[in-house]
Amino acid sequence: MKEIRRSLARMIAISLNADQANYIAEQLDGTFNLHRVAGFSTAISVPAQVAADTIVHYFQTEEELIKYFELMMGREGVFLFGATIHLIGRSDFIKLLEKKRWIYDTDLKQFLRDPFYKRSVNFLEEIRMLDLRRVRDLTALHKEIQNHTRNINTMDLEWDVTVRLYGMDRSIDSFLKSMVEFLLSKQNLASETFNIYSCMRELAVNASKANFKHAFIQSRSPDGQEQIEAADYTDILEDFKYEIESHGDSNLIALASQKDLFFDIIFKSNQHSIAIWVCNYVPIGKIEKERLVHRLHLNHFDNHSAFAQNDEHMEGAGLGLNLVIKILEHYQVVQAPVKAVFYPDSTKIGFLIDRNQLKQYQSHHGSL
Repeated sequence: MKEIRRSLARMIAISLNADQANYIAEQLDGTFNLHRVAGFSTAISVPAQVAADTIVHYFQTEEELIKYFELMMGREGVFLFGATIHLIGRSDFIKLLEKKRWIYDTDLKQFLRDPFYKRSVNFLEEIRMLDLRRVRDLTALHKEIQNHTRNINTMDLEWDVTVRLYGMDRSIDSFLKSMVEFLLSKQNLASETFNIYSCMRELAVNASKANFKHAFIQSRSPDGQEQIEAADYTDILEDFKYEIESHGDSNLIALASQKDLFFDIIFKSNQHSIAIWVCNYVPIGKIEKERLVHRLHLNHFDNHSAFAQNDEHMEGAGLGLNLVIKILEHYQVVQAPVKAVFYPDSTKIGFLIDRNQLKQYQSHHGSL
């Protein structure tokens, strides 16, 4: 949808003047008026780019945007409002629509879409938020995703998925790995699944442990807050370490559930890159931020700082963030490949991999 809107706006801006663009929009919606919608006085000409942006945002559905393009095609070669309409970029836009399964019927002179493809795209739109805080059949969900994406090339699909959870049990671990494999397999990059998933898992494990630690300290403090005496704090951290060593994270997941301390894993995929972000919502102070930077041996601190290694009282699961960085550097990701953004109420940590760089690495070296 974003790509169609962006490409159509570009074509309108370079192919039509404002009066022509307004006229075609009026054919689609008789109540439309460019000056009114764009906020311009009728005595002032609307710039072509403003007209284009106004129109593609006024019409909200993909079907309406494509209908507008059909009307443009129907008037190509017509002299209208002082100029003959010539559509610049027409063939490229038609190719884009073909990738989205919109096929032009020359007899009907309109674009028609494969209904099965449309249903699958709608399904993927519906699962942009996967809330795994409650028990659900993850095997069935993964199978449903596979069925709907069988005929969809994710290179042509801008897809954002947020997974919300308390912790990483075995079933969730398996499901998330399958999600990473799905994002990579459509571009013949499935051999990189282990490496990319290992990077993601390390960030997720650290986020869950931050929540577990916060919940554990709250449960042990008299007023249910994290403000406690230094001596007591040391004892509580030792108890926290012992809890993990003795019982793993099963009790801590239950505690996080009671307090609804969740974190999000965000998958972003488009034709240029794959990005994975982990976001949690427990407070983080200045000292801890500085410690994160110090552990990455950086001499500066800003919103592009990288994430750090586990606290000494955190469970030592995962590969360790030093190895995560080495994996990403092998894919020619820029310096400090793991990025962190600190907001007042959350911390967002993740990485982005350029698809072309990933393919270039694979062609020269194979998988790590």
